[in-house]
Amino acid sequence: MGIEHPILGLMAFTLVAAMVVSAIVLLGIVGMNVHDYILKTPVTEGYARCFTGSVSGGVYRYQVQVVVANSGGSDLRIRKLYVSTDHGMVEVPVTSPSFTTTLPVGSTSASLSVRLVGFTGLDLLRGQRGYVHVNLTSTTQLYTEGRVYALHILFTTIGFDGFTVQEARFKVGEIESCIPVTLSPPFTWQVREYDPYSNWNPDIRFSITTGNALRMDSYSAGAGSLGMGYAFRYLPKSLLDGNKIVVRLNAYFSYYDRVVGYVYVVDGVLLNRRDVSYIFVPNVDSYHFNPWGRVGLRDVRAITVYMPSSGLREFRLESNPLNLTGFQDWVTLVLVLTDYWIYQTLYIDWFWVAVVDPSGRTLVNFTFPYNTYTVVMERSGTLDDYGIVAFNLTQIARDYRPLGFYTTFLNRGDVDTLFGLWSYGSGSCGRRWVSLGFNSYGLAVVEGSAGGPGFECHIYRDLPGFSSLGDGDVAFVAFRTLVEVGDAMFGGGFLNRTGIPDWYAGSFWDGGDRGLVRVCVDGCGGGRFIGGSSMRVDPNTWYSGVFALRYSATGSHTALMYVSPLEGVSRSFTTTPGRPIVSSLILGFNSTVAGTIRVYYDVVVATLNREPWVLEFRLPPGYTVVVRDALGRVIASATSGGDGIARLNMWGYFVVLDATVEVYDANEVLRVRAPVPDTIGPLVGGDIYRVNVP
Repeated sequence: MGIEHPILGLMAFTLVAAMVVSAIVLLGIVGMNVHDYILKTPVTEGYARCFTGSVSGGVYRYQVQVVVANSGGSDLRIRKLYVSTDHGMVEVPVTSPSFTTTLPVGSTSASLSVRLVGFTGLDLLRGQRGYVHVNLTSTTQLYTEGRVYALHILFTTIGFDGFTVQEARFKVGEIESCIPVTLSPPFTWQVREYDPYSNWNPDIRFSITTGNALRMDSYSAGAGSLGMGYAFRYLPKSLLDGNKIVVRLNAYFSYYDRVVGYVYVVDGVLLNRRDVSYIFVPNVDSYHFNPWGRVGLRDVRAITVYMPSSGLREFRLESNPLNLTGFQDWVTLVLVLTDYWIYQTLYIDWFWVAVVDPSGRTLVNFTFPYNTYTVVMERSGTLDDYGIVAFNLTQIARDYRPLGFYTTFLNRGDVDTLFGLWSYGSGSCGRRWVSLGFNSYGLAVVEGSAGGPGFECHIYRDLPGFSSLGDGDVAFVAFRTLVEVGDAMFGGGFLNRTGIPDWYAGSFWDGGDRGLVRVCVDGCGGGRFIGGSSMRVDPNTWYSGVFALRYSATGSHTALMYVSPLEGVSRSFTTTPGRPIVSSLILGFNSTVAGTIRVYYDVVVATLNREPWVLEFRLPPGYTVVVRDALGRVIASATSGGDGIARLNMWGYFVVLDATVEVYDANEVLRVRAPVPDTIGPLVGGDIYRVNVP
C-alpha cells in the first residue's frame, strides 16, 4: 500500500498558546496541512510512519506510529498529543515517556497507551530523531477506511519562549500497516550502575567471563565501590506470565549474612540504561535497589540471592509461578547486584537465566557465551556508567559488490599507479597526491597550465567489463571534488578509450550558476555540450556528484548528472547501436580561461546497476542499522521494511573506512555493535550485506 504523501503533513509553526488548539481543530475539520509557519522556533519534521487497525470479539485495536526529528538548533520537550478519531479530536497531556490513560470518545471511551522511543525522557534534543507509538483499544469503531486523520504533537522549546506543533496526517487504508514487533531469544541485555547516595561511589564493572557468565563486579574496584548493578532485558509478558524464572549463578562476598542480589519483573518497558531523569535518579533520600518503584512502576520480586556467610557460593534458584495480571504487554526482566551500606567486596556471575513452564519445559534460556558476547560500555569511569551486552559481529557477510572500482586515495600509489594521465589542447598537465582528506587519508590532485579555453587535463582508470553494457544497464561514477585555483568545468565521468576521441562526463561549473552534463560523441571535433541546470558552485568548496549513463540497445542513451541523491540534470543522446559506450572513468577539468588550474578529488566509486550512494543490509523486518565512521560519527541509518532490506543513504561519503555497524531491534534496543571485520574491508556504496542478528 502507498503513503498519501512522502512526508505526511510536514509542518512546523508557532502561534500564541490560546490559538493552538483552535487552529489544530480547524485543520482537522478542513483536512488541510499547515506548512512552514515559523516564528523563532526550531524546524522539526514529522510524518505518520504506519497505521494498523483490527477488530476481534467486538474490540477494536489501532496502532499509529509517528516519526519526529528535531533538525533545528534548540532542544524540544513534548507536552501534548491531539488524537483525531471518527469522534473528533482529544487533547492528551504527555507526562512520562510511557503511560496509559482513558480517552473520551464521543459518548464512550477508549484505552490509550503512548510510548516514546528515541527521546531523552520527554526531550527531543537537537539532531535527535524519535518515535511516538500510540495504541488505542475501544469497543467503538474509531477510524473509517479511506478517511484522513491526524495526530498532532505539541512541543515547547527549551531555553526560550516558543513552541512547535507537529501534524502527522494519514489516510486509513492507504498507509502501510505497522510491522509487528517480534522478538526471538537470546536477547540483548542492557547494563547499568547506580548511586543511590551522594556520598557513595559506585564502580560496578561488567564483563563476559571465560566461564561463560555475565559478571557484575563490585570487587575489582575495592571496598569503596558501593552501589547497585543492573542487567535488564525487555520481554513479552506472555512469555513470563504463569511461568517460573530459574537462574544459575556464583556469588562472592567478603562479608556475611546478607542479601546480595535480586531478580525482578517490572511492569512495562520504561527502563533504559541512559535514563538519568526518570528512573535512575541519584541522591534520593534512601537507597533503592528498585529505583523504578519511586516513579510508581509495579514489580514482582521473583528471586532473592542471600549469602549466609562470606566466600564464594554457587546457586541454582527458582521462582514461584509469576502472576503478572494487570501488567502491560511488555515487561522488563531485571538482574540486580546490591553492594550497599557495608565497605566490602562482591561480585555475581550470572551463568544463565531461564524461563520454565509449570511442567518443567524450558521456554527460553539466556546464556552468555564468552566468544559470542561482549560487554560494550557506552559510558565508563563516571557515576552511573551504562552499556549493553553486544553480540560479536562475526556473522556479517557481503552478499554482493557490483562490478566496478573504488578508491579513497590512501597513498601515493593510488594516483600514480591506478590512474593514467591524459590531456587535450594547448597547455601542460600533471597529477600528484597529498596526505589529507575529507573521508580518507589522501587526495588526488589534477592540475595544469591552460593555454586557453578548452584545454583538458584528466586522470583515467580502465574499467574491465563496463564496455559491454546490455540494454537498460546503468554505469555510475561517484566522486567528491573541489577546485582550488582557476576557472574550469570540473567533475568526473566515463570515456570510451578507442583512440580516446569520445567521452561522456558530468561536470560542475565554478564560474556561474550552471551545472552541465557534457557529452562528446563520434569524433567530437570541438566537442558537444548538452544540458543545463540552475545551481551555484563556489571555489574552494567540496561538492559531491554522481554521473550516470543508461544504455539502450536502440541507440538512445540517457546521461544524468546528480548534484544530490534526489535531483539531477538529465539529457539523452544517440550513438551507434551496439557500440561500447564506456570502458574507463575519468576525473579532471576543461578550462574556461587561460591560466593555472588545480582540482582535488577525494573518494571515487564506479558501479554497475547499483547506485553508489546506497548501501543495503539484510535484516529482520523492523530492525534498524546504523553505520558509524572511525570517529564514531553517524554516516547513515535506515530501518528494514517488510522485505527485510534496510537501504542507507551514504551520499557524500560513498566509502566508509574502519566502519562500525550497530543493529537495533524493533523496540529500538541495541542488539549488535561491532567494527566491520578487516576481511570485509571498507563499506562501499552499492554493496549488499547480511547481518545474522541474535
